[in-house]
Amino acid sequence: MAALLGAGTLYLFWPLLQAPPPPGVDRIVGDAGTDALRGLWGLDHVRRSLLPPDSPFLSHEIGFPEGVVGLVLPTATAMLLAPVTALLGPVQGWNLATALMPWGSALATATLVRRLAGSWPAGLAAGGAILAQPTLLHALGDGTAELLAFWSVPLLLAMAHDAARGRGRRFGIAAGALAVALALDSPYYAVFATVLGLLVLPGALVGAIRSGRGRAIVGSLAPTVLIAAGGALLLFGLSRYFPLDQHVVGDSLASLRGRNSVDLSVWWFLDQGMQATRDPSLAPAFIPGWTVAAALLLSLAAIPRSLPWLLAALFTLVLALGLDPDNPTWLGNWFGPAGRQVGLAVLEVNRRLTELPGISGIRFPNRWLTATALSLATAGGMGLSRLLAATARLPGGRLLAWPLCAALAALAIHLGVDRTALHRPFPAHVLPRPEFATWIAEQPQD
Repeated sequence: MAALLGAGTLYLFWPLLQAPPPPGVDRIVGDAGTDALRGLWGLDHVRRSLLPPDSPFLSHEIGFPEGVVGLVLPTATAMLLAPVTALLGPVQGWNLATALMPWGSALATATLVRRLAGSWPAGLAAGGAILAQPTLLHALGDGTAELLAFWSVPLLLAMAHDAARGRGRRFGIAAGALAVALALDSPYYAVFATVLGLLVLPGALVGAIRSGRGRAIVGSLAPTVLIAAGGALLLFGLSRYFPLDQHVVGDSLASLRGRNSVDLSVWWFLDQGMQATRDPSLAPAFIPGWTVAAALLLSLAAIPRSLPWLLAALFTLVLALGLDPDNPTWLGNWFGPAGRQVGLAVLEVNRRLTELPGISGIRFPNRWLTATALSLATAGGMGLSRLLAATARLPGGRLLAWPLCAALAALAIHLGVDRTALHRPFPAHVLPRPEFATWIAEQPQD
């Protein structure tokens, strides 16, 4: 399964592999003028900060000689990738990291489906859908490493689910460690995981309590609580040095959220495959329609177990629609007065939801679509697992599972790549060489 998802990852990067740069030319993943350079520097900076006297939270390479307290996102993922950047250097280390992070997110999603439904083939199909989710592919072009590092969200939910079922202390320890890692990687994804957990984990907890596993649940969840509490104290201490204050308030913040919400007209435009060449300025905030339809149909086979995930998909989709004032008009054009009323209701609900702690810090509501895609992929994977179990009783049914799920994963990956025009052209540019940096490099070293 890891190899199949690895092949899918190679397909994402095929244009880059097919046309290597000339000797002596450094080419990096990400569009010019984006956060790609920051991401490249950040991964290398965290790697260097692991060596004494520095640490991932205190560096003397910035603000020399006193140094500064800082948190370069995604901190935990950058530490895990430190061997890669150490072996390959900052440029090629960054390029490989941008492939490893989506691949890891796909593997983590497959693991989530495997823990929930007991099927690796179904996990493969779900992992393929996440590997080519347009909002994650956009992070490739935008160079935002903290958004590529999605792997800890599905893996945390998988470990937390097993801990809530009382399946052993090791799952509780893993869930606590992943919660801290996730918080160090991306505040956005920490909020996403919290919301998803509140929606999908209570069912697992209640079911385990009813089956008389109360003591086992306490033993499993106690390490999670203790480790997460320690991580919270660490983050609280760090926040004193760089508090996450809202610098945009009032109408300006509402306008910012409106501009960065899902625009249903853009969703329709991109889903029709009308983008001949990739527009870096157009955030592909959508999920391919065929992927949504397949996930919904498959999830029906796992009802009622898939219902919490379908609810999570609906809730996060509402959050993704955000405060875009044009969506009610589009819904009215497509579905009449009833559609317009639904759009207005969504706006009103989001005005209230954006005042809640955690959610209030999300300035780009369209990023909620990544959580929506994960919820749909998980629900669909649960249903697919049920169908595979039923067909396994038929002659040759077991042999059919892997080819079928590999085909579904390949189709989902192709849809994501095609609808986002990822290969037209692939987001990469030649590393700029500022004159002052060249001059400094040429000076005698003391």
